[in-house]
Amino acid sequence: MSEAAETSAHHSLRIACASLYLSRELCDLYLPGISAIALLNRDGCVFLLPLHGATAGGLLLKMRNAHGDRVAHALEFLRTLGIDADTPEHSYRVRWVPDIAGLLLEGLNAAGQSVQPVSEKMHTKFA
Repeated sequence: MSEAAETSAHHSLRIACASLYLSRELCDLYLPGISAIALLNRDGCVFLLPLHGATAGGLLLKMRNAHGDRVAHALEFLRTLGIDADTPEHSYRVRWVPDIAGLLLEGLNAAGQSVQPVSEKMHTKFA
């Protein structure tokens, strides 16, 4: 990826229903030819890493529509951040981090920052 593309591109992904929704443009720029990803919680930050090869495992990037948008179901990982299928939809800017060779989800940290934690949501649901 060129440095110009990296600095001028402002892309985001959406988390809804315990899934990550990625636009075709985001995938074309940062994840060309990638069919699986891993989510990594490192030093309190959440990263999306491309996985290479058919045996790499990880979360499958499924084709969502004819335009080429993709979706990855990530309920187990997102629950560790306090995000479940009922958590309101939220968009996060992403930024390529060369040292990690992956995307940083800005504004989302290991504590589930910027989304209402499950425990608070449960409290308000029954209050």
